[in-house]
Formats: sequence, C-alpha cells, structure tokens
Amino acid sequence: MQSYAQTYIQLLNQLQREGYSKEDLILIKNAYEMAMELFTGCYRPSGKTFIAHVVGTASILTSLHVSAKIVAAGLLHSIYAEADFGSWEKGISNTKQKQVTAVVGEEVEEYLCRYAALKWWRQKILSLHKSLDQSIRSIGMYF
Repeated sequence: MQSYAQTYIQLLNQLQREGYSKEDLILIKNAYEMAMELFTGCYRPSGKTFIAHVVGTASILTSLHVSAKIVAAGLLHSIYAEADFGSWEKGISNTKQKQVTAVVGEEVEEYLCRYAALKWWRQKILSLHKSLDQSIRSIGMYF
C-alpha cells in the first residue's frame, strides 16, 4: 500500500521525484502557505489537522501525475467551507475570491469554486459508489 505525504517536506520531495518544474513548485508552495495561514487551528472530525488532510490530498493528486494547478487546488480544496478568513462567514465572497486569486491565479480559484459548489450527501455518495461498482464489474475488475 502506498503511503502519502502528510507534511509539506514530504510533499515537496514527492513533487521533485515526480519531476514537477520550478514554476510548479512555486505555485504549490504559494498554495501551501495560504493553506497554512487559513487552516491553522482547524481539525478534521477524526482529530487530524486540516493541513495534514490537504497535504495528503495534494500527495494523492501528485501520485496521479496531474497538473500543478490541480495539486494546488488539492491543497486548498475546502478553503471556502472550512478556512478561517478572519470572519465567521463561511462560503464564497468576492473578497475571498480576490484574495485566493492573488495567490494562486484564476484557474485554481475556479477549481475551488467548483469544488465548493459540489453537493455531497449520503444518497449521492451511495449512488456514485453503486455506479462505480457496476462499472468495475462490467469490465471484469474485482478487488
């Protein structure tokens, strides 16, 4: 079983092994620094720090060899729902969008808006699982 990064140093080493460019590393560093600032003091229900969660997400994306912009989005994926922008208001606002865009650019910010717009609920997850299970069975893959 593959292990995934939980710290920035582990993620940086993984990114370098995977051949990401200097420009890619700068974008991802900027995203990480924003995540560190805005997720400080945030925890997952499991007790895991939010920063370890988003670094792990970015690590999984890196292992899939996706673009640096997608990796950066992985580091910030729940920024509009969970991050502390200095107010109690959660969700997207023009002010937050401008702040995020200034750090990671318009394309990454658009990915974050799309993620924020996803509606996750139990029935949707079960439906996706069933659909995936049927697809796997139809092509003869079994785990």
